Amino acid sequence: MRRSLLLAVFAVLSAATASAQDQTAALFPGFDPGGTTRAWLKDAGAHWRVDWSPERGTPALIYGGQRPLVPASQAGSDAVLEQAARQVVDELAPALGFTSGTLELQQVKHLDRLATVGTSAKIAVLFKQVTGGVPTWHGEVAVLLSTDGRLLALDNTALPHVAQTALVPETSEGAALDVARAAFASDTGLLAQSVGRGDYVVFPAPVMAGKSAVRGVPAYTFVLDAGVDRSTGATPVIRQYAIAATGAPRVVGSWSLVHQADLTGTVKGWGQVGLGADGDEAAVLHGLQDIRLTGSGLPTIYTDATGFFDFVAVPAPVNVTAAYEGKYSRVVNIAGATSSLNLSVAPGVPAAFVFNPGKTEQPTAEVNAHYFTNAQRNWLLSLDASEQTLNFQRTENVNIADTCNAYYDGFSTNFFLSGGGCPNSAYSTVAWHENGHWLNDLYGSGNGSDGFGEGAADCWAMYEANDPVIAKDFFGPGSPIRTGLNLTQFCGDGNPACYGGDPHLNGEPLMGAIWKVRANLQALLGQTAGGDLANQLLLTWFQVYNDGSIKSIIENHWLTLDDDDGNIDNGTPHYPSIDAGFLTQGFPGFVLPLFTIQHTPITAVNSELPVPVQATITEEQGTLTGAILHWSNNGGVSFNSVGMGAQGNDVWKGFVPGQVSPKVVRYYIEAFGPAGSNFLPKSAPADSFQYDVGTVTTQVSYDFEPISDEGWTHVQVLTQDDWMHDVAYGTSAFDPPAAYSGSRLWGNDLGADGFDGNYKPDVQNYLLSPVFNLTGKTNLRLRFQRWLSVEQGIYDQAELYCNLAKLYANPLNETLIDSDWTAQDFDIKALADNNPSVQFRFELTSDPGLEFGGWNIDDFRIVSLGPVSPTQFTEYGSGLAGFGGQTPHLTGSGTASPGGGITISITNGRPSAVGVLFVGTTQASLPFKGGTFLVGSPFAMVALNLGPAGTASAPGTIPADQALFGVPVTMQYWCNDAAAVKGKAATNGLTFTIK
Repeated sequence: MRRSLLLAVFAVLSAATASAQDQTAALFPGFDPGGTTRAWLKDAGAHWRVDWSPERGTPALIYGGQRPLVPASQAGSDAVLEQAARQVVDELAPALGFTSGTLELQQVKHLDRLATVGTSAKIAVLFKQVTGGVPTWHGEVAVLLSTDGRLLALDNTALPHVAQTALVPETSEGAALDVARAAFASDTGLLAQSVGRGDYVVFPAPVMAGKSAVRGVPAYTFVLDAGVDRSTGATPVIRQYAIAATGAPRVVGSWSLVHQADLTGTVKGWGQVGLGADGDEAAVLHGLQDIRLTGSGLPTIYTDATGFFDFVAVPAPVNVTAAYEGKYSRVVNIAGATSSLNLSVAPGVPAAFVFNPGKTEQPTAEVNAHYFTNAQRNWLLSLDASEQTLNFQRTENVNIADTCNAYYDGFSTNFFLSGGGCPNSAYSTVAWHENGHWLNDLYGSGNGSDGFGEGAADCWAMYEANDPVIAKDFFGPGSPIRTGLNLTQFCGDGNPACYGGDPHLNGEPLMGAIWKVRANLQALLGQTAGGDLANQLLLTWFQVYNDGSIKSIIENHWLTLDDDDGNIDNGTPHYPSIDAGFLTQGFPGFVLPLFTIQHTPITAVNSELPVPVQATITEEQGTLTGAILHWSNNGGVSFNSVGMGAQGNDVWKGFVPGQVSPKVVRYYIEAFGPAGSNFLPKSAPADSFQYDVGTVTTQVSYDFEPISDEGWTHVQVLTQDDWMHDVAYGTSAFDPPAAYSGSRLWGNDLGADGFDGNYKPDVQNYLLSPVFNLTGKTNLRLRFQRWLSVEQGIYDQAELYCNLAKLYANPLNETLIDSDWTAQDFDIKALADNNPSVQFRFELTSDPGLEFGGWNIDDFRIVSLGPVSPTQFTEYGSGLAGFGGQTPHLTGSGTASPGGGITISITNGRPSAVGVLFVGTTQASLPFKGGTFLVGSPFAMVALNLGPAGTASAPGTIPADQALFGVPVTMQYWCNDAAAVKGKAATNGLTFTIK
């Protein structure tokens, strides 16, 4: 019954949302990230949670639980898995802002290796967003499943509203290139000597303010190169630009493709195979893989992993040339000709090519660059034999005439000569770090300027080396460039690049956390098993997810990959090791609950009877001793407590005492045991559930979806007026990622084009509601959804006024940071009842320092709360006559509330007739026995016989079950009656709603 109701409610809500969205141009139809995600999580089962993308205002990661998706018998079919993954995307389409129709399948990746390292095998269905042939820049969706077909997670970097975006360019490619050239000259002080044309893409950048609400624009991409002569030792200047193709041509994204490593120190030695540098580690004569061999009349072949080569069936000696021109590595010596060897090779006489017999610096750099580049590909293949990511020729430029550096420029890795106290930089972890930048690009994470690119490149190097040191002994013995043993602390999701302009230092929190995860796993499982598990988690992280910036969601990705039972709340097989690694670097960590509490909140009760509150409480990390229901009828000033009783199957129930209506009741639930308590809501008692006792009538309502401001105005007093009626851009980490409902809201600096999402120093401004005439309205309350972030009230003030009376002010000595939408409720009857002129003012005042996101409000309402009203028993449809030509009549009376008593009565029936009362949840109109069957979705049939007078009265009690609030009930009575057309008589239909 409840599921049928749920489906009906969702249908009504979806229709209402779609109607509201018709008023907003250029948005995905029915776009409602908050509402859709909450509904999906509620229906999906326990343990599910969501991480939001503040940049897109849509879910970035939905994870933590499990949901049956594909029958286990079909989970081996990639086609079935793809369709199931598309089904999940389409279910969440109003939250994501796109359907699976915009997604192209990239791969169904079977992550079987995870089963060999202590967790469970998984399957990732990987999509790329492509709309009308236009790809989204780094727009991807990864749906993670178990091997028996359960949904485990959905990761999303795709853009909302792409199908509603005009993709036809309004600017020519030539005009866009002119803008890119001008920007390059401005950014670098140099003229571009060469231009590479990239893709035409939908780029993830806000469009011009006021033009549209989409978070992406079609754009041309270009790579511009200043043509710096590498042989001089100068660092190349290469930048990539994304230029908007609609609206005014403008730069919507730009970044350098040259990612340098600050390499200082010396490395000594030739032909190294360990982690030491040239001069620090003895030269080893070792086989070189992937050397190209050619000769007249011979096919081109390449050496194997031992350096062995074999030209088959050659009858006579041939001059053979060996060169650093492999399938996977191409070495270029910037200081002169790249080494190659030529020998006459005779059939049956093994030849020996020896590069760098003199063990001098420049040819040693050639050997090392080639060797370590191939070693990285081999390492990747050792983790996943199907991994093709590095199956192309990479270029290594060595012996550049400069010192103490190395860099990756998007097309090659580049290494410097020794000098200035530094070694030649072509060796081990330096090569793996620079090639790590390449891997970041190849896997789609990119090399974000907040330090992610440098930190992730360090992770590749450390994991392959199984050593935390980057550039061993570079400053001398025991003095490396960087180490994963650092304790540089994460500064928070809202504070990227917090260590200034050095991306390597900004990357240290990431490299430190990921290294410590590895060290913890090795301490737990042993060097080999722990290292294998760490390697698989690192590779799978890049294969499945596209983080691109250093944020706390990274740990959630790692835990999701490590999880083996679809319940993130009970931890993962290696949760302590993973969580401790991130905690050491100052990440917030992932707090495992002692208990999980599931509860459907009560919102309204049309009864003065005791109200049952029911919850399902599951033990996770703790032992459950009991549960308490805390309730308040004075606005949360104080709470009373009653025990909850165990009902079996983890269900607990307690009762809030009956209240004289009208009344507002707040409540929260506590589960406790020897190790402590968990609460629902989690921040109780500061946050609590709330329900109305009585009837609620809406007097004023704004959902803020229309483009029009509907009479709301805003005023600058000092410095700036940053109030915006727009979508939630999520530019600031302190702002909501999405509106509470629909897509539009009011807020301070929502982060539109040209804004950063935070209010500014020394401002005073306010938002004014229209003036409301509330004559004749009584017992009024103001209600709205709030997301507020503001410094403590002794510095910055966020205030709410009703006319001249202050309703709210932020705490004086506590910075207030909402992390979700919170329902606000104010009793305004003393100020607004019968008042013909009522106006509300949301005001913000700031001091010179420390700014946050400010006010955000949605779903503004003024309501009247009235006393409990009698249950409305409504008759519908027509009955079927029987005895004496009379039609039996069905009526109801009483209080239809959980725990309340009702009486169902029948009159005008056949004396002493035998019959049945049908009970359902919907009305119907179906031909039956010469009459009409009026009950839809029947769930009960109650035997009810009539008395000698042809009447019956059936008193009963509605079960004290909170899940029954709001459930509609329909009834009809049928009885045997020989005088009826086909021997059956029937009453009218009767309907009411449990409140």
